[in-house]
Amino acid sequence: MITIPTAAQLSTEQRIGQVLATAVGHASGLGVNVGDAVDDRRLHEDAVRVAEEINAYGLGGVCWFPGRPGGNPPEQVADLIAILESAASLPLLVSTDQEGGRVARMRDGFEVPPAARELGGDTTAIRAHAVRTAQQLRAVGVNHVLAPVADVDSNPDNPVIADRSYSADPQVVARCVLAAVEGFTAGGVASCVKHFPGHGDTTTDSHIDLPVVTATADQWRAVEAVPFAAAVRAGVPSVMSGHLRLPAIDDEPGTFSYRLLTGVLRDEWGYEGVVVSDSLLMDGATRGRTTGEIVVDALNAGVDQLLMPASMSEAYAALTRALDEGRVTETRLLQACDRVLELKRSFCQGSDGG
Repeated sequence: MITIPTAAQLSTEQRIGQVLATAVGHASGLGVNVGDAVDDRRLHEDAVRVAEEINAYGLGGVCWFPGRPGGNPPEQVADLIAILESAASLPLLVSTDQEGGRVARMRDGFEVPPAARELGGDTTAIRAHAVRTAQQLRAVGVNHVLAPVADVDSNPDNPVIADRSYSADPQVVARCVLAAVEGFTAGGVASCVKHFPGHGDTTTDSHIDLPVVTATADQWRAVEAVPFAAAVRAGVPSVMSGHLRLPAIDDEPGTFSYRLLTGVLRDEWGYEGVVVSDSLLMDGATRGRTTGEIVVDALNAGVDQLLMPASMSEAYAALTRALDEGRVTETRLLQACDRVLELKRSFCQGSDGG
């Protein structure tokens, strides 16, 4: 068993690596299980490339995307994740999107739950599906599921959430989210509610643009915030920031909003878990910012795990420079790194907490 250290026991370079996460497989993030199929040889080559990246930068996490639109069989997933783990100095936080319905990276040989909306608020079924999903993910080496969706289905013109949301009623969504979080935890996998501050009341897909939520602060608190606040009270292990603007709270997108991530999540709601960015390849994040600015601004806003920056070398160098120049403090890096390491103690295989 590997004892996972505290951030204080790591060097600055190691701390930077632990808050960064890369991706393997089809990683464009544009849509769901789309893109050209990748043959087994190319997928294996990609895993070897990513393993080298993990080793070079001491990365703390990796996100699995399928090499084929229909996913890859369990034994292949397990073998490739093992290659990635062998390159890491500490157990990896291995993540994937496995919500069910149209968003499920694991399909071939996996049981895929129905879309959230189809479950009709049946919390017993939701919990049972989450337990089974977690068990299947855990069996192949995934310990962090980027689910459930806590967005409220509050806009019928929404092009990206729709049936990924449990309901148009925020209280129903909250109950369903809690059932899913309980199920994932019982199955041994860390859950991640998304996409804070709420992607439901938008008409734009943050993969290709920057959505704007037009609700007032009171309207947001009465609807979109409800499921996230409930998840925080229940101790959800991680929360994903969304690349969308809520001008009633802050003009900055959620991933770069200190007022939302630190002011609301941390200071007001008392959240102590990990804040994970949505993919930093998405247009909602990259608009108007370089890769270096993206990772520095997100970390300073309150993001603890920086998921899939466009260039790991640029991201790593930018964080190093920002620390040297005092634009990111060692205290903030320590805080983010410790949260990531604590999540690993609880959910990573091969650790004392696994």
